[in-house]
Amino acid sequence: MRTITMLCLTLLAALTPLRAATITLDPSSGDIIALPGVPSGWGFTVTNDSSVDTISFTGSVLVNETNPGLGLYIDLIGPQGGPAADATLWPLGTWTEGFSDALQAGIGKFVVDPSAPIGAQDSGLIRVQWDEWAGAPATCNCSPAQFSADLPFQVTVGSVPEPESIWMVALGGSLLVIRLRRKEGRSRMCGVQSE
Repeated sequence: MRTITMLCLTLLAALTPLRAATITLDPSSGDIIALPGVPSGWGFTVTNDSSVDTISFTGSVLVNETNPGLGLYIDLIGPQGGPAADATLWPLGTWTEGFSDALQAGIGKFVVDPSAPIGAQDSGLIRVQWDEWAGAPATCNCSPAQFSADLPFQVTVGSVPEPESIWMVALGGSLLVIRLRRKEGRSRMCGVQSE
């Protein structure tokens, strides 16, 4: 009986498809600093480790969040599906994409609530989901296997520089330039040349 059970488990393991994608976030730690009301997000690199399976991404969601009320997550990888025109990542292919709100590129974006306090955080997992096809989806006449990977993330609310701070930095820089020019002028009058 035990031999039959082991044989069945071995057969089941052999028939179970293996996950073929390796996914890393950009930044690799998954930690971002986001300003209230300003979209921030994650880029990624995905490698299809299979020599035969084709991958098509179906979406990404946040799970196990510590502070879900901090902001809104919007999936970006799902609508793209993949880098090819048919929304797939071909066998042994790699897809790298930085975050861009303007291009709607990356795994996803997070928009912090405008009233969120500075230093507030939300952390958890970004669950990336995909279908894996044994060949090209349009021609394989098969059903895909579904997979997902959980990637840790953390969003920390940063501070927006006050307009007064920006003016103070600009004023300080201007004063420094004026002082250096005056010093250079005095050196010329005394016959000292600076290099």
